[in-house]
Amino acid sequence: MTAKIDFEGSDSLERKHVDERGFPAIQEAIKGRRAPQVQTDGIASKTLPVALPRSALVRRFEVTVRADHADAASFANVAQVRAQPAAIDGLVTLIVDFGMPRTVAAIGASNEEIQIFQIRPWTGAAFADAPVYTAANAKSLLDGTTVVTGAAPSRSDYAVFPSEVRTERLMIDLFTDQTDVVALSQDLWAQLPDAPADLELRIDQGPPVFRWPGPVQGGRDGWDADARRTVDLTAAFDALTHDPVAADTNLTFQVTLTSRVPGLLGLTTNEATKRVSYLQRIVLGAEGKRDLAFDAEGQQTLTLPLRSSTAAIEAVSLLVSGNVPPERAVPPLGPPIATTLGGASESQGVAELRLDPDHSVCVRPLLGGDLGELVAVRLPLRADPGGAEVRVLLLGNAEAASGGDPEPGPPTGGSSKSVTLDGPDEDAGTDGADTWLTFAFPRATPLKSGDPLPWVQVVVLRGAVRWTLGQFGTEPPNPLRRGPTAGPWSRLPRLLGEEAGIGGRVRLVGRARKDKPIAPLSFSVVGPTRAVRDVGATPTAKGALVSIEAVAGQAIAPRVASGNKTVDLVVVSSVAATVAIRDVDVTGSK
Repeated sequence: MTAKIDFEGSDSLERKHVDERGFPAIQEAIKGRRAPQVQTDGIASKTLPVALPRSALVRRFEVTVRADHADAASFANVAQVRAQPAAIDGLVTLIVDFGMPRTVAAIGASNEEIQIFQIRPWTGAAFADAPVYTAANAKSLLDGTTVVTGAAPSRSDYAVFPSEVRTERLMIDLFTDQTDVVALSQDLWAQLPDAPADLELRIDQGPPVFRWPGPVQGGRDGWDADARRTVDLTAAFDALTHDPVAADTNLTFQVTLTSRVPGLLGLTTNEATKRVSYLQRIVLGAEGKRDLAFDAEGQQTLTLPLRSSTAAIEAVSLLVSGNVPPERAVPPLGPPIATTLGGASESQGVAELRLDPDHSVCVRPLLGGDLGELVAVRLPLRADPGGAEVRVLLLGNAEAASGGDPEPGPPTGGSSKSVTLDGPDEDAGTDGADTWLTFAFPRATPLKSGDPLPWVQVVVLRGAVRWTLGQFGTEPPNPLRRGPTAGPWSRLPRLLGEEAGIGGRVRLVGRARKDKPIAPLSFSVVGPTRAVRDVGATPTAKGALVSIEAVAGQAIAPRVASGNKTVDLVVVSSVAATVAIRDVDVTGSK
C-alpha cells in the first residue's frame, strides 16, 4: 500500500487581485464557485485548402481572416508537452513548452479527473523555486486517491494565477490517473489573454502573401467588430497558376494563417466574390504555330478545339509575327454581291454592268478616308469571250447642281496601267468568274484628309467586261454613274441605284496617313450565336500580342457538334503577306 501523505497547509499564498480582463467564462465560474466552461478554440495556425488547376486564371480571390480573442487554447494546439518522473504515486509532472514567451493568466482541465496541484514558470535558465500557483491542500484518502482543493478563487481543475505570467515554459504537477501525454495535452488548456498578433498568410509554405504586424484590435484599422477583415489573394494565386499549357485537373493549395499569439483564428473563401476562369493553349501544329498565307487581302478561319468542360469563351489571346508591306486594301472584304432585287433572288448576282469601249462607268468609293496615298484600285471584273483590256482613271469631284453629293469631275491625271483579262475557256474549264484585279498607278496619288475620295472610272480599251454590283444593306452604297468614255455622266435607273442599296464593288490600295495608321490584320472570335470582332494587329518579328476579349456578360458559347466543342478564330488581312500565329490561348468559364 502506498503511504498516505497530508498536504494540508502546504500553501500559504494569499488571494490576490484577478485581472478583470479575464475571460467571462472564468469570471462567472469564480462567482458561482464552479469550474469554468470554456471553449478551447485558441490556435496558432489555421489552414484553408483551395482547389484550383494550374491552368486557372484567377480574376478575383478573396478570403476572410478572423483573429479574435479565444476563451482558451488547448496545450495540444499551442505547445509541446512532455512528462517528467514524479516522486509520488498519482502525481504527474508535465513540462509545457510554448516555444516562445507567452502571457498566461490561468491553467485549466476539461477533464474533471485531472487535479492541478502546483505550477512553476521558467525563468530563462531554470524553473522558478517559488511556484506561481499552489493548491490550498491535497489530501490522500484511505482508498489511495488524492483530493486537491484549489487555492481560492481557483478550484481543483483550474488554476487562476494571482497575476499574469510571461514565460516560455511551465512545469505543472497534477494528480491524475491519466498518464498518456497526448491525452493530457488535449485535456489541459491555458488562458492566454493577449490578442492575436503578428499575423501571416502563406500559400504552400511560400513567402508571406499577407502580414499584420502587432496585435489585432477589433473595430480598428480595417478590422470589423468581430476582428474580421477581407484579404485579396488574387495576385498571389494568379502567380501560382495562369499556366495555359498545364492540365485542367485541380491541385490543392494550402493557405495557412499563423499568429504569434494563439487566438480564435478563422479563414474562409469569399465565394460570393470569387471569379476564376480557365486557360487552354490550342495546339496548332508540330512546331506550335500556324502559317497563314494571304495572296491578297481576304479572310481565313481557324477552328479551335476546346475542352469539354468549357461553357463559354471570355477571351482569346495569341502572338502574330511576320513582315507586312505598308500598303493596305480598304475594305479588305466585300462589298457583297447583290443577290436580291425587286423580289428576285439569285446567288450569283442579280445586277451587273456590261462595259465596252463605248460604254464606261465610274464609282466613288466611300471607304478609304484614312489613306494618305492611293497606289492602286481593285475591281472584280470578268471578260466576255475573246478577252478584254481595261484600265482605270481617277476623276475629280464636281459640285452637284442640286447641291447634294459631288458628281464626277474632270480627270485628275491618275491613270493606271492597263490589265488584260482572258475570256472564259470552256475547254480549260474556266467560266469567266469574277476576279479581283489590281490596277496600279505609276505614281502614288496623294489623298487630302477630309476631302471626298476621287471617282474611279473603268475604261475598256478592247473587248467587253462585266461588273457584278454589290448590295450594301445598312451601309451607304458606293455611288455609280454611267456614260460614254469621255462623259457626260448620268445616274443608273432607280432600281439599280443607291436608293435600292446597290452600288459598285471597289477596293482602294494605299498607304495610311501617319496620324491614322491602319492595322494590316484584324481578328475576331466567332461562335454559333455571338462574335467578338475586329481587334486590329500589326505583326512584328518577335510576335505582337493580340487579345480578343468579350464584353462583360457577353461571353461566347462554343459550337457543339458530335460531342466536340469548338470556336472559330477569323483572321482578316488587308495585305498580301504570310504571317505566323502561335501561343493561341483560350480563356473560358466552366
